[in-house]
Amino acid sequence: MKTDSSSLQDLIAIAKSPSFEDRRLLLDNIISEFLSRNYTLTQAQIDTFGDIVFLLLSSCPPDIQEQVAIKLAPARNAPRNLVLQLAHSDYHIARHLLEYSQVLDENDLILIAENSSQEHIKSIARRPNLGMRVQIVILQRGDQSAVDELTMTLQNETNTSRILKLRASNGFNFECSEDSEDKRSA
Repeated sequence: MKTDSSSLQDLIAIAKSPSFEDRRLLLDNIISEFLSRNYTLTQAQIDTFGDIVFLLLSSCPPDIQEQVAIKLAPARNAPRNLVLQLAHSDYHIARHLLEYSQVLDENDLILIAENSSQEHIKSIARRPNLGMRVQIVILQRGDQSAVDELTMTLQNETNTSRILKLRASNGFNFECSEDSEDKRSA
């Protein structure tokens, strides 16, 4: 088993390497460490992490940047500046954050929708629980496929909401097959 000092020495050696594969390994290690301690870090530590990752990513190819975005998308405490920078990136990098990151607020989504590609807008349209202001920007700026994505998202939310309300009221028990009828629980 490696000691903390030998692990640190390994990371320092990797950091000195110019290869993309080593850079990918370094990013994986740093992000794994961050995510494992995410809720015990101070805001200053989170911001420092974001700055370090951004510096490393600036010299990495898009596939590595996309992998980082995928890992950060579900992290509620991901560094805001890093998430914003990645969300404004190429669509393939940004899409995971645009669809899932809770770090992005309504104003961020509006700014991105107003200044980015149709692919970015479609990703935003797939987010659940979009505010009315974001929906309006999607309707104004989005092409037909973005509007279709928004419509599907809103329909899914409405159907889910209705199902949950019905289940909660009057003790209904629903079966999942199409040919079954709704039945009252005994």
